[in-house]
Amino acid sequence: STLSSSSAASDVYKRQSKSFSGFSAHSHDGFHCRHFSMGDPIVRQSLAVLFCIFESALLLPTQLHSILAYLSAKPKGGFRVIHVFVSLYRFWVRCRRGEARKWELNNIRSYIAFAPGAGTITTVFKQALKAEHAVCLGRKIASLLWDLREYYEHVDRSKLRVRCRLMGIPIVLVDCALFVYGHLKFVCLGAETPVSYTHLTLPTKRI
Repeated sequence: STLSSSSAASDVYKRQSKSFSGFSAHSHDGFHCRHFSMGDPIVRQSLAVLFCIFESALLLPTQLHSILAYLSAKPKGGFRVIHVFVSLYRFWVRCRRGEARKWELNNIRSYIAFAPGAGTITTVFKQALKAEHAVCLGRKIASLLWDLREYYEHVDRSKLRVRCRLMGIPIVLVDCALFVYGHLKFVCLGAETPVSYTHLTLPTKRI
């Protein structure tokens, strides 16, 4: 694994860190994921060791356990929950994205509307085309679009893990994700970061 190989870690991490857009958000810990490309190679090799411990023992410093849940008001009422993770976890996700994407590309499901190239608008458009085609042929058609509203907050994680193993999803990635998602969430009203990090001399705009 490139994450556990300290000799290759520096170049790999630097490339992955720079893949983040400069306009993407800072994490609430004050860091941007592009910051990981700016340090000394020894720092990035230390990250490799930390990630190796994370994946093998599910251990992270307690300072990295918090998740901010911003409540963003919807135009038609109610709130949309936006979870903001610490920068280190976001960076780990980017480094492991290739492994997850391999499984995803080998297990494409046409009925899932959040896969790459299959967003909600695309799914509804395809259903409309099928309906028009059926009507033109004089057939009957019925469609069902199931909105899994906030389903991620109500899933039995132990059952989810069993299903993931049965489906062949890399269990290390599953365990790490479930470990982080299970942490304490701090709820904030509004989409603005409640803490100012300007005194840390960190960039507040594009990096």
